[in-house]
Amino acid sequence: AKFFQEMYTLDVVTNPRGSKILQWLLGEVSLDADETEVLSKGGLKDDATKKKEVLQRSPKLNSIALEHTEALMASRPGAAFVKQLILFHPSDDLIHRVVAVVTQDPKATLDHDVTHAALKTLLLQESKLEQTAFGDAFASKIDIAHWASLSNRGAFVIDALLTNPNTDRR
Repeated sequence: AKFFQEMYTLDVVTNPRGSKILQWLLGEVSLDADETEVLSKGGLKDDATKKKEVLQRSPKLNSIALEHTEALMASRPGAAFVKQLILFHPSDDLIHRVVAVVTQDPKATLDHDVTHAALKTLLLQESKLEQTAFGDAFASKIDIAHWASLSNRGAFVIDALLTNPNTDRR
């Protein structure tokens, strides 16, 4: 039963609509009129109550992100979900797991159209929120000059990292 529950949740996380609704519940993502209408038909609970209930399940969502980091970072909805978890419900374990995945093979990370864009977006959004946990962990594991020299995508990722003036660049 546990296997099917986890697979069902993973399917929701990697589904564009399912992921967007989870992102809305976890952070600051806007829903379109159709999605808002569907959610409002789902009961009498207001947005704050719905978000609170999902956040009570956030350790399970975090464990799914930890267990399936590579697959999630390779899909647009999955990467967006991981980004929301890191930005709005940070966990050192998840931050270090994502850093390990994206730094394992820098060329493969940068060659993958979803993974490199997710990494760049995460770094830029972290900067807007004046956070540094992910950027600090990422910067501590890479050679900035090497990443910037791998490709133009590498340069864009490093530019996103350096956009945050508070990131520890060691």
